[in-house]
Amino acid sequence: METQIRGARERLQQMLSRAWLEIDLDQLIANTRAVAAHVGGAERILATVKADAYGHGVVFSARALVAAGVGWLGVATVEEGIEIRQAGMETPILVLSPIVGDDVAVAAEYGLSATVSSLTALREMAASLGTEQLDVHVGIDTGMGREGALPAEAPALLRQALNLSSVCVRGVFTHLPAADQGVREFTLGQIEEFLGILEAMGLNDGSLLRHAANSAGILDFPESHLDLVRPGLLLYGLFPSAAVRQTIQVRPVLAFKSRVTHLKVLPAGHTVSYGRRFRAQRPTRVATVAVGYGDGFARSLSCGKGWVLIGGRRMQVIGAVTMDQVLVEVPAGAEVELGDVAVLIGCQGPAEITATEMAAWRQTIPWEVLTGIGPRVPRIYFRGGRATAARTLLGRFEIGDGNGFAE
Repeated sequence: METQIRGARERLQQMLSRAWLEIDLDQLIANTRAVAAHVGGAERILATVKADAYGHGVVFSARALVAAGVGWLGVATVEEGIEIRQAGMETPILVLSPIVGDDVAVAAEYGLSATVSSLTALREMAASLGTEQLDVHVGIDTGMGREGALPAEAPALLRQALNLSSVCVRGVFTHLPAADQGVREFTLGQIEEFLGILEAMGLNDGSLLRHAANSAGILDFPESHLDLVRPGLLLYGLFPSAAVRQTIQVRPVLAFKSRVTHLKVLPAGHTVSYGRRFRAQRPTRVATVAVGYGDGFARSLSCGKGWVLIGGRRMQVIGAVTMDQVLVEVPAGAEVELGDVAVLIGCQGPAEITATEMAAWRQTIPWEVLTGIGPRVPRIYFRGGRATAARTLLGRFEIGDGNGFAE
């Protein structure tokens, strides 16, 4: 055992020679409990862990969420659900996107619940199942325009699904695309229409799990809480927009870090990186940081649009971000040495860069920032302030004696 622990620690040190993520599972649990207190219990939470738990790593994140008491997990694909099942978790899992073909039987095999959005899909699902049975949630489109039956079609879909022996309808849901926009009328209309359909069919009686609230709905629309809520970004410590009320105290779970791997002073007139888009106007000290767009530090952060923290100070990206490295200008008087930690997202001393701030630099949304951090970036998991587990391209492993989340 001691040899295994020593080997894991050595691998951890090797991983930290360039970009890595630090995932604070204690903070994920704290955020989950804060949401649970707001909605009336963790068992009412369908925790969204699609897209590798928003880039945080699905297995260890899901284990922490289950430890916090969530009632359900939400994924986008059957494969995501299988990964959780193969890690030994038995918590109910809903595949939020429609599935077709062979995925139907596979979902049934692994005990996943599926989304059904149309009569055609329902009939194909029933044909694929044969004598097998699959739990389903019926999606109703009250304004998202993505999947889900339109309100005029929803009653027929629900009636047909409830009458089939091969599917067991466990829930019904809709999605709120504008709950984070600060305009209430549209979202309130969605909720009213959704509940009106169920009331007309006699399905507001507790026989089905009703859910509508995403993170913004949880914060601003208590009318949408119903039987389950579906937080995503909020669990990971970020708010979906500046328009929502920040009535739940959460903090980011993830920190994105790298190291300074080279230092030099460029003479005046020297150019930097591909395309020579930066030219030193004076002797300029430059630090190379071992992260690039191949890791998820986007190329749109080139030429002064992005920043990193080194020694607790903001330092600006110069030149084009490359696949594996980025260059930053070291301000006069700043002390920077080889091997120093560079924080891309997270805190360093009193300074902080959030995924939301980085999203603004990139003119995108924090969801894309988080899910865009690549798989070659190791995820290091912390409990009680110490590293307990890691996930790399080579798999998941325990560091030290662990405490229940590592394999």
